[in-house]
Amino acid sequence: MLKLFCGLYGTYMSASPSQKNNPPAREKILFAAFDLFHEKGIQATSVDDILKHSGTGKSQFYHYFKSKEGIVHSLLQQMHQRLKTDTTINPDIESWSDLERWLRTPGEMQESCSCQRGCPIGTIAANLAPKDELIRQDIQLIFETMKIKPKVFFATQKAQRKLRKETDPDSLATFCVSLIQGTALLSKVERSTTPFNSGIDHALIYLKSFKID
Repeated sequence: MLKLFCGLYGTYMSASPSQKNNPPAREKILFAAFDLFHEKGIQATSVDDILKHSGTGKSQFYHYFKSKEGIVHSLLQQMHQRLKTDTTINPDIESWSDLERWLRTPGEMQESCSCQRGCPIGTIAANLAPKDELIRQDIQLIFETMKIKPKVFFATQKAQRKLRKETDPDSLATFCVSLIQGTALLSKVERSTTPFNSGIDHALIYLKSFKID
């Protein structure tokens, strides 16, 4: 069975060679939609764009999805699931070295596409309209899931009395996710990971200032 994996900075398909050459229509549509949403955003992508990019027809589209928003919801659900299970895009954090790796992983993924794209979740979020409540909830869930590993790390460090007692693990985890989103956007604009890496360097100094030597 062909599976679509939506990473934070790219889309990947896992299947046998024959399936990759001729994937099912639903997967073709999802793959094309993610690629276009990531490149142009939701509002700038039409159903016709998705059909052209996927090589599918309207009857196939509406057989699987009621609307463009339905595709976005399906893609975000896949992203959320992958965040929970794939340590290549969401590494475990058990040490400060692990935390640095976790913070730098999105930059490495962004560099692999020559910084021509930012975070697809951020791109989709930037296109949210007031009516897109389901999509907003999907994105909120993804961001909350992103926060879990750094939050647990900071909480564990605090419980072991390795962080100052005023440390707020949830606030620090929110800071980490916000940092990644902001520096990814700057790196896309500048076509360079310099803003990303610089932001991470300074963030690590700040985060380690909570340590008890």
